[in-house]
Amino acid sequence: MVMKKGNDQKQNAEKRKNRMTALLMALILCVGMVSGTNKEVRAQSASQNSETQTASESDVTTENTANIAENTTKSAVTVTHYEYTTEEVKESIQGIFEWAKSLTNADELIDKTFLEGADTSLNDWFAFAAARSGYKEDYKSYRKAMETAIAKKYGTKKEKLGKATEYQRAALVIAALGGDPQAVSDMAGEKTINLIADGTYNRGKTEPLDTQGTNALIWALIALDSGDYEVPEDAYQSREEILAELLKAQESDGGFSLSAGSGQTDVDITAMALTALAPYYEENSEAKAAADLALSWISEHQESDGGFCSSMDTGTESSESCAQVLTALCSLGIDPQSDSRFIKNGNTVLDNLMSFRQEDGGFVHAYVYDASNPASIPDESDFLAGGQAAYALTAFCRYKNNMKNLFNLRPEKASLLSKNGSAMPVMVIAVVIAVIAVAVVLMLKRRNKKE
Repeated sequence: MVMKKGNDQKQNAEKRKNRMTALLMALILCVGMVSGTNKEVRAQSASQNSETQTASESDVTTENTANIAENTTKSAVTVTHYEYTTEEVKESIQGIFEWAKSLTNADELIDKTFLEGADTSLNDWFAFAAARSGYKEDYKSYRKAMETAIAKKYGTKKEKLGKATEYQRAALVIAALGGDPQAVSDMAGEKTINLIADGTYNRGKTEPLDTQGTNALIWALIALDSGDYEVPEDAYQSREEILAELLKAQESDGGFSLSAGSGQTDVDITAMALTALAPYYEENSEAKAAADLALSWISEHQESDGGFCSSMDTGTESSESCAQVLTALCSLGIDPQSDSRFIKNGNTVLDNLMSFRQEDGGFVHAYVYDASNPASIPDESDFLAGGQAAYALTAFCRYKNNMKNLFNLRPEKASLLSKNGSAMPVMVIAVVIAVIAVAVVLMLKRRNKKE
């Protein structure tokens, strides 16, 4: 009887050991799955993009370039709906910045070459997107390079900076990088330059704010509403007057055009106008009515594959048009993945935007030759497209994570990307699983000692 009892104890101990070993193996497998799932998604995406590139290359030949220029559809790519998670989208954002670094074989995004482009539209928006995504970089050096370039342009005459949107872009980027656009240093080192005032409510002192077109009104509002900037009583124009001008510029069909009253409504301009109207949607009935009309216009002009054609881009479906619409919807708190108004044949604007992603991590402007943008190559990642995709995808993730919207630059503690640019939740899960695995090992050792 004693021998039988001893044998039973041995067998039970062996069973417990086998169960614990199996549990440990399962945990190790989970760790592998967590780290490998996103790699598999990227591999599938790369394979799909490789196929679309081949199709694009066959389309753009010497014989049919003229025919492509006349074509007003994207062609070449079949968009398939996929329910992207925020973690997958974050990886795409990270991929854009890694692609940009690869262009100069740099270890950092903001290197010497990048700094040389400070205060240009291409680099400024790229830096803005990186900062708003939480990507860790030396933004202070870029901000200083911007301020130096701005001070040189100002000289002794403020109007030398250029178009109204140049002031507005600079104000947004400097604020996103941690600076104060109301107190930029001049050549003497004195903080006398106020980009908010000179680019928005006091612009009319040199020329009408809308001289450049509707987009100057749009970006004036976006800049003013990006922070807690007071409009002084003696301002040439009030915030309310700028808003009223934008509402007046709306075309009869509900869209917006670059030149108010021209009737040449445009997806990009309409989407930007919606982004500008977003802060007023809940409290201003006129702004809400205008936004609702514009949303209907956007819905009506969405293509069957979820994408958009900009009339300014000769009707070619482009990633930038998708980026502007995605940003607008997220700014208004509209879920682009579930709102039926913006889903066509099961495809969302996010699906379409992601279809422009390339194997190298960048984004193309369009998959066919675009006469209005001859510098972009149909099968090669484009810097402008990448920058706009980055900030649109950031707008999406910020919306999904209940963070401040893309152009709300007021302080917040949360950040989308971790210190090394990877998605934090995946790392947290892996660490938790690893801790549990260690605990299991320790339990096994203690049991073995007792037995």
